Amino acid sequence: MIHIVVPSTTTLVERSDGVTKYTAFNIHINGWLHATIRYSLLHKFAETVRLKFDSRFGGRFSLPEFPPKKLSLTRLDGSALDERRLKIAKYLQTLVQQAEIVRSTIVERTFLEFQLESYRPASSSVNLDVFLGDGTRHCVRCGVLLNTRDVMKVLSETLECDFDLLSQYFGLFLVRERHDTGRTSNEDMLPVRLLRNFESPYVSLQMANQRSASRGVQYKLQLRRMVWEVTAHERLIECPVIKQLLFKQASAGFSSGLFSASSSESAEQLYSLKGQPHAVDRFLRLCTQQSSYGYDNLGVADCEMHHRPAQRVECSMQIGRRQLLLTCTKTGEEWIFRATRIRTWRISQPVSVIDPLLFQFEYLVGKDHFEWVTIHTDQAILLSLLLQSIGADILHEQHEAAKEAAREALSENDVISPLKMPTSSSSSSIQKTANLSYPRDDYSTFTPYTPSSGTSKVTVLPEVISGTSNSSFANEITDDDL
Repeated sequence: MIHIVVPSTTTLVERSDGVTKYTAFNIHINGWLHATIRYSLLHKFAETVRLKFDSRFGGRFSLPEFPPKKLSLTRLDGSALDERRLKIAKYLQTLVQQAEIVRSTIVERTFLEFQLESYRPASSSVNLDVFLGDGTRHCVRCGVLLNTRDVMKVLSETLECDFDLLSQYFGLFLVRERHDTGRTSNEDMLPVRLLRNFESPYVSLQMANQRSASRGVQYKLQLRRMVWEVTAHERLIECPVIKQLLFKQASAGFSSGLFSASSSESAEQLYSLKGQPHAVDRFLRLCTQQSSYGYDNLGVADCEMHHRPAQRVECSMQIGRRQLLLTCTKTGEEWIFRATRIRTWRISQPVSVIDPLLFQFEYLVGKDHFEWVTIHTDQAILLSLLLQSIGADILHEQHEAAKEAAREALSENDVISPLKMPTSSSSSSIQKTANLSYPRDDYSTFTPYTPSSGTSKVTVLPEVISGTSNSSFANEITDDDL
């Protein structure tokens, strides 16, 4: 999922002469300023997409027309410039809803180039501090041009961990201190942004801190667990590095009160095991037995349950165990929303830009009966990305179950007639067996949706962006940038 808006423009001066002015468009991706880019580069990107995908897919993509170049050399007036901005925003919003385009390397590579073109880092290689789950710092030497996936690869090498395992169950987040206590503590950090492959972690961190410096907020990079089913711990602790990463985050969460023991006896055991270096396995297994373990706490938000009209409730938000948990801060009342019962969700910008975003989801409360739940939160986009990650996790599990069912069916056929290849009828029975392994409340019924201005409606099906980038834009100057 990519949530993209172009809310404003900026007048910049050419680096070449320090005099000539041009207008650039401020592109915000997933709630954060990503890049400030001139029209000519955006136009070049649109042409690249058109040439590549019109020929490849026969022009079946219904992208809106990118605003054309103007015919005269005069500068665009305010209304014309605003019209161009709105058309660029509509084009980009529609483009990122096209799964085939998003899955190609074009979007990922170009968005990364936009970010680098906008920030212009002074050096090509840096020491990047990545904090682990308990706040310990891990320094990696990496290139500024590396995207999130590449940085995760470097991190996996320095940790001596399998990259596929690390990237599947952990993510790289921007975090800040959860509470403004006046003291520096890296143990209890609030995740605010999940970094994706179209951005450079170093540049994203620098840009975030530049904009927050006046508020006294400092962001850091943290490697955090993205394990949505606690039963997965049993197989993950077989990898020594993954086991230590899980232990660090679990021990920090227990110490800071992000999860608690279900009984005094369990609490005593956890405190005892936490301090024993050779009891990591037992500590993690005991953690998974606590009902409050396995959640990420995303802070406090105002929530509206549509079956309780005209009532906004302040709740703490937690996501984990394949569900969203809302707890009323005043009464302690809890509402649990299972991910498999969420039909769709959307992110909206309220009328006032200073108000938090609206995260709304349609939830199955009874047979064929859905109700809307609204959450007012600045964490709307992160919440959406984490729900999408849960969806990908469930789909992966279903896929593995289907493959296992197919293997078992094939094995049964081999036992009956080991010298015969499977016939078309046996292949058909294998497919039926695989289909039976899927739960009824899966995600196959979701359909894509093209957002209107200010609203993003997404599917639960994961939209994967893959590939890396090694190129950069040349600085192009045209009269259309005026």
